[in-house]
Amino acid sequence: MTKYLLLFITTMAFAQERDSSSVSDVLQTLLGQNAPKVGMLAQVVGELYDNRNQTVSDFNIHLLRLYLSGSVDEKFSYFFHGDLNNGYRTLDLKLSYQMSDHFAFDAGQFKAPFGKEWLTHDAQILFLDRSLISQKLNPQRQRGIQIRGSFFEKRFSVTGGAFNGNGQAIDNKISLFVARIAGVPIRTTNEGTDLQLQLSGGVGYSNDPNDLLWIGDHLDHDLLFSGNVKLLYGNFWVEAEDAAAVYSGENVHGYYIDVAGRVSHDVEIALRADYLNYFSQNSVPATTYFPIAYQKKYWIGVNWYAAKGVKLYVDYQRDETFNTHWGFLNLQYGINLDN
Repeated sequence: MTKYLLLFITTMAFAQERDSSSVSDVLQTLLGQNAPKVGMLAQVVGELYDNRNQTVSDFNIHLLRLYLSGSVDEKFSYFFHGDLNNGYRTLDLKLSYQMSDHFAFDAGQFKAPFGKEWLTHDAQILFLDRSLISQKLNPQRQRGIQIRGSFFEKRFSVTGGAFNGNGQAIDNKISLFVARIAGVPIRTTNEGTDLQLQLSGGVGYSNDPNDLLWIGDHLDHDLLFSGNVKLLYGNFWVEAEDAAAVYSGENVHGYYIDVAGRVSHDVEIALRADYLNYFSQNSVPATTYFPIAYQKKYWIGVNWYAAKGVKLYVDYQRDETFNTHWGFLNLQYGINLDN
């Protein structure tokens, strides 16, 4: 069934890309103003792995995603995001209501508003994988509600929500509260070159020991903190994000630092230092979730934007903790991802 669904969606997506007016007319006739916009993201990656004892290489489908978005009228909209790789899994189902020019309300299942990189679209991240803090120190996808506010021509935004706290599992409780603030305090031009400073931060709290279990063993409550700063000058930028989780007297902390830029119209080069300290000095490093005390990675990446929706990643990753080397060649193709 999944194969036939994928074939249908892919055919529609390609047709929409080639002749958007005719497909839009058909959907508009069938569904009226409720006609959805169809998007797709596919990534095929080749990997080369070496740990000095063995060398392994393979090809795999890294991502295969389906997107549907649309609106009922000017105030009501929806967003659906499904994973078609190795079966089917619903990732996001967000129903939104635009309350005013400045405020909107969301309900459903979606990414909790916390770290900046975690909230970045899969097609727009710098490297093949997200940072350690994005994978380990984020509330991940949750079921709940949130209110979004934007001000000063969208240069300043605030988001806050209440969620179940246990990811996509089914449980009759609301125990996780997350909020995020973001702004662009500096946006100007210096001798013809754009200069911009972006700042953001997030905080989360839960008092349920069954929440956020991927962060660690905890008994009483969780506190999450994150902060991001990004300085852009022309086609180059420096970005750093820091995150921490405090639970049962323990402190898990990490960060990443990126230096990147466009060296030509369609080629981007990026460097990353990625670090996560899984245990505080007083803790014993032995849990199911964190079997090691810390992890440190270094990334070098070259991204080629070959065409609209087409991106080629060439990444090298050095994991200093496990003494491993990874090489990645990733071909990404996306259709209608601006939703």
